[in-house]
Amino acid sequence: MSPSSFITAVGLVIGVMLGGAAPAASAQEQPTVAVAPASVAVGEVTTVTATGLGGLETAFFGLGDPSAGALSVDKTTFATTAEVPVSNGTAVVYFRGTAAGTVTIAVGTGETSIAQGTVTVTGSAPAGAIIELSTSSPKVGEPVTITAKNLGGLESARFGTGASAQQATITPSSSPVSAGTATATFTATQPGTYSIDVTDGETPLASTDITVTGSSPTPSATPSAVTTPSSSATPAPAPASDGIPLGLIIALAVLILAVIGLVIALVVRSRKAGSTT
Repeated sequence: MSPSSFITAVGLVIGVMLGGAAPAASAQEQPTVAVAPASVAVGEVTTVTATGLGGLETAFFGLGDPSAGALSVDKTTFATTAEVPVSNGTAVVYFRGTAAGTVTIAVGTGETSIAQGTVTVTGSAPAGAIIELSTSSPKVGEPVTITAKNLGGLESARFGTGASAQQATITPSSSPVSAGTATATFTATQPGTYSIDVTDGETPLASTDITVTGSSPTPSATPSAVTTPSSSATPAPAPASDGIPLGLIIALAVLILAVIGLVIALVVRSRKAGSTT
C-alpha cells in the first residue's frame, strides 16, 4: 500500500469514528400557542398557554385585533397586552372576548412574534354596564348598596371613588361577579357629592354620582314631665267670735295704759314736790 493510500484509509477510519462518537442533535421543541377552550362567548374567559419557549425568561402576548378582546395574567386586570414570566419553557395568560369573531393571539420576545394561536368568540357584546344605588341622597354614615349590572362574563368587578378613605369607603373594593352582577357598600363620613365607578381592573365600565347630606341630628332626650305639687289651701281666717269686737278691746287696752302712765307721772311729781318743801 502506498503511503498516500495509507493516509487516506486512516483518515476515513478516523472520520467514521468521530462521526459515530458525535451526539445526534436533538430536535428542539417549536413554540406553540394553545387556547382552551378554543371557542368562548363574548365576556367569557379562556386560558392561553404558550409552550416551547426554550430559555426565554419573559414572554410577551398581544392581540391581532386589540378591540376584540383583552389579556390578563390573573383574571382580574385585563389589557390589550400581557407580560408573563416563563417557567420551564411555558407561559400562561387569560383572554376575554369583547366582540364576536376569530381573534389571533401571538406570543413573542417583545420584538419578534414566535408563535400564534386563535380563539373564536361568539355572541354579541353585552349591554352597557350600569350602576344602581339603594338611595342617591344618603346622610353621613348611612350605608348605601351599590349594584353593578350587565358585567357579562367578568369574574370580578372593582369599585372605586375619587374620595380619600377619610371621606368615604367602598367595601369590598373588589367584588365577585355572579350572573353579570356585583355588589358593594358605600359609606361617607363627610357630606358632599361623590363619583362611584366600576371597572374590570383597568377599563372603566360605568359610573354614577351620589350626594351625601349632613348627618341626622341626634334626637335630644325628651324631658320627663315635672309634677308640680299642688299648693296647699290657704286656711280661711277664723271668723270673729260673737263676743266683744276686737277694735274695742284694743281701744280699752290703750286707754288703760294711758291711765297707768298718767298715774305714774302724778306720783313722781308729788314726790318731787314733797322733797322740795
